[in-house]
Amino acid sequence: MTRQLIVFDLGGVIVPRECTLRELTATFMRHAAPETDPFSFEQAYTRYRESYSLSMGPRDYFTALVRSAGVEPDQSLIQELTEVDTRLSSTAGDAELGLLRYLQATDQPYAIFSNSPTPVMKAVLATAWGQAAAIAAFTPELRFTKPNQGAFREFERLAEAAGFGAGELVYFDDHVVNVDAATQRGWNAHLWESVEAAHEVLTPIVGIREVQ
Repeated sequence: MTRQLIVFDLGGVIVPRECTLRELTATFMRHAAPETDPFSFEQAYTRYRESYSLSMGPRDYFTALVRSAGVEPDQSLIQELTEVDTRLSSTAGDAELGLLRYLQATDQPYAIFSNSPTPVMKAVLATAWGQAAAIAAFTPELRFTKPNQGAFREFERLAEAAGFGAGELVYFDDHVVNVDAATQRGWNAHLWESVEAAHEVLTPIVGIREVQ
């Protein structure tokens, strides 16, 4: 059986994203006047996220978010928002962490391929599961965000250096557009649903029998 590299997106796959924006908005609103509209903050979160993932620093990013809601930020608020966002964006779910540990224990290489900003990248690389990844590829270093073909091309370059061709990449992402982009390049790409669904995909590919 040809050796495969299991490639995971981060947010929405390894890291649950259900609570991230809600908790971040709650953090912001504790510092804002009661009449402040949180929707403006949340809109700005999405609008500037790609720039933050590529090169915008956390101070500029969170200042833009707070000002979009009509609030003038202070340094303590910016620091708190950065810390909350980084923690929530880099903490693996329990079941997902169990899958990564299983892959590591069975000597099955895996990789992280993520549109994440520098603080999140550093936080992930400080974890045991991040350090165990055969490849950890993030947008600040790739210089492209998915689904731009440049991001996939740069990842393929890293994979080739590690001994894996495009046809040996098994990829999980929670965005259809990214799955489609990977499929077009010959990756074995799957829309992420759950650890249980990933187990069903991986069993015939790499012989996983049980996820602990």
